[in-house]
Amino acid sequence: ILMLAVPEITQDELKHLEDRLEKTIESFKGVVISFERWGKYRLAYPIKKNDYGVYILIRFEINDKPTALLEELKTVFAVKLNEIVMRHMVTKLDPKA
Repeated sequence: ILMLAVPEITQDELKHLEDRLEKTIESFKGVVISFERWGKYRLAYPIKKNDYGVYILIRFEINDKPTALLEELKTVFAVKLNEIVMRHMVTKLDPKA
């Protein structure tokens, strides 16, 4: 999951975001591999009236019910984390890579 968070995100909010997503992924028997804060960058165009954003990458593995997890993550981003996360993108990586 690649996320774009608001530029004013605090360490506490970042920790809450990490804990919330880790708990959600683990509830579907997934494993979080890494949680990386890439940093704050200028955006090509304003998003939610912000010219900057903080990029965050989460890598995880899941074997059972990936579509159920994706639906749950969609709800979490839309309802519970909508004040912190401006955009998100979930991508499946090739297992051979």
